[in-house]
Amino acid sequence: MQVKNGILKSMLLTSFILALLGLSLGCARKVPLVNPSFEVRSVEITTTSDSIKRALRARRWVLVRETPGMIVARYQRSAKVGATIQINYSKNNITIMLVESSNLLQGFDNRGNEVIHRAYSGWIANLENDIRLELSYN
Repeated sequence: MQVKNGILKSMLLTSFILALLGLSLGCARKVPLVNPSFEVRSVEITTTSDSIKRALRARRWVLVRETPGMIVARYQRSAKVGATIQINYSKNNITIMLVESSNLLQGFDNRGNEVIHRAYSGWIANLENDIRLELSYN
């Protein structure tokens, strides 16, 4: 009987450790949600707009709506994973904000900070770099 109890305790301990490991690895997929805002130097507002749209197309974002100073775009990674962003812009500044996400683990950590899957952060970092690059050509 003691052998069975020892095996049972060992199995429970192993299961507990694996569960903790799984939770910690799951959290590693989440990073703080960042809505980047950066200064730009553009001659005309249309130059800024055109540069943003070229960068969006290059990264396969789909333009959803456009008004002067604002673009809404959607990126669909797969049938179930995607994000919609709003880009506010002027000749001097660009801000990229998350509007909604699908299956990107968006939520709050135990400190109340908004978090999202690290893939989204990569998409936005790439988009920001591409916008800066497009603007540098003008």
